[in-house]
Amino acid sequence: MAVLLASLSSLTWGISDFVGGMTTRRVAVFVVVFWSQLVGLAVAGAAAPLFDGSLSAESALWGALGGLGGSVGILALYRGLARGRAAVVAPVAAVIGAAVPLVVGVATGDRPVVTAWMGIGLALPAIWLVSRSHRHESAVGLGDGVVAGLGFGAFFVFLAFTADDAGLWPLVPARAASITMVGLALLLRRENPRPHVSPLLVGGIVVAGAGDMLANMLYLGATQRGLLSVVGVVASLYPAVTVALARAFGERVVATQWLGVALSLAAVGLIAA
Repeated sequence: MAVLLASLSSLTWGISDFVGGMTTRRVAVFVVVFWSQLVGLAVAGAAAPLFDGSLSAESALWGALGGLGGSVGILALYRGLARGRAAVVAPVAAVIGAAVPLVVGVATGDRPVVTAWMGIGLALPAIWLVSRSHRHESAVGLGDGVVAGLGFGAFFVFLAFTADDAGLWPLVPARAASITMVGLALLLRRENPRPHVSPLLVGGIVVAGAGDMLANMLYLGATQRGLLSVVGVVASLYPAVTVALARAFGERVVATQWLGVALSLAAVGLIAA
């Protein structure tokens, strides 16, 4: 069940990232992130009471720390992308984001079975390959990618540290902390948070925000049922979904990215075996 939930979270994150990326072609990135995260907070606030669970102070703290980590990851990722270093930033962030929960999980006692280790061994290069673009760039964006990966990894780890009986409640302080961080970034950048409203924009923001929160819910459920070292890696395979959707909508996908998609599928199969 844990691997299934993590796989579904990866699928949902890939879809929401694709929709969010398409939306940012029309509106500033931080504005889209801010409003989509507000949508996510509304979804979390509405869904949490529907499931069993109670929020302790400790779980609220871990959730908030996870939200801060995730927002640092987003800010660093988009800073790197804004500098035109996507071919460096994206794969570094994706692989480190997967490696952090793997390392922390093993260090805190996780012992995956042999087939799971084989899947993990395929997943890390798969994430790297599927996140790479066709461009050859210098390593100028390496620092941004490392910070982004550590931020995403912290999100995975801190959410996993919340109590198993907390239900979905940790996602509320997580998203509140993330919104605060992104809101501060908007103020510092002096960007107008109120974009020109259109049905297409509103739809994109709603789908991206609700999809991202649904993925968070699925991931949190996976961590409450399985090993962090396994579910963190499986959930990190979301770039494969984004790449497949990009190709379906006519964008160029290079051969190495398709190899990464194939390795991702093989990795999930081995981990679930």
